[in-house]
Amino acid sequence: MPASPFPAGASVAAYLRDSGGDEQDLSVDQQRAEIEKWCTVNQLELTQVFTDATAPGSSTVGRTGFQRMIHHFHEPNCSEKGIILWKFSRFARQIDDSQFYRADLRRRGFIVHSINDNIPDTIDGRIYEAMIDWMNARFLEDLSMDVKRGIHHNLKKYGTLPGSPPRGFKRESVTLGSRRDGAPHTASKWVPDPDT
Repeated sequence: MPASPFPAGASVAAYLRDSGGDEQDLSVDQQRAEIEKWCTVNQLELTQVFTDATAPGSSTVGRTGFQRMIHHFHEPNCSEKGIILWKFSRFARQIDDSQFYRADLRRRGFIVHSINDNIPDTIDGRIYEAMIDWMNARFLEDLSMDVKRGIHHNLKKYGTLPGSPPRGFKRESVTLGSRRDGAPHTASKWVPDPDT
């Protein structure tokens, strides 16, 4: 992990986020535990924690924890020296949001620090940050294409669709095969619901 840019004894805040996937149900708790441990090692006082669970990083809209965090750092009596993140991808994956809000915080004199992205707090470090922002934004684009490809394939081959069907239809489970661990891989067709 990179060295702390904060002076020993400083008060800091943390921002935690997960996207809400099935495998991320413990992500926010894990991020908090690691940040708390990092603060203890670096003799920092974690005084504020802002959280968005099940919130995608593709936008800051609807992320109430993020908006509270930005508002907090706009307060004239804010005592924290900056914000600690697990990784910059937790802050924002949308490239303009990421760069805009980090610049806003830094122009106000706050430090924005990731404990897992090893980036020097120098002008050269901004180049690395820009590349991480590009990589995080690219991840969203690639994920979107992969999801669309998967939905199209499952619709064409099995007739399945994700989400909740409209009124007059119900979900009917379909087994698509087996997952790599041997568990059944299921999805749902939308079929007419005689009751509605």
